[in-house]
Amino acid sequence: MKLKGIYILLIAVAGLINLYPQSIHFNRLTTEDGLSNNNVFDIIQDKSGFLWFATDDGLNRFDGYDF
Repeated sequence: MKLKGIYILLIAVAGLINLYPQSIHFNRLTTEDGLSNNNVFDIIQDKSGFLWFATDDGLNRFDGYDF
């Protein structure tokens, strides 16, 4: 009896998850956007929210709008 209740709960949760689809959008950043080189080896975000890109030509700081 408990197993049947668990199956019903799992089906209900799966149905709720499908009601709220999420989409993820990616933007490609290149040298045309201000990046010093298109070969990026590492990306990290600091405590202030800046993204740092390690490239062949050095370190680039991105604030969400400009390098």
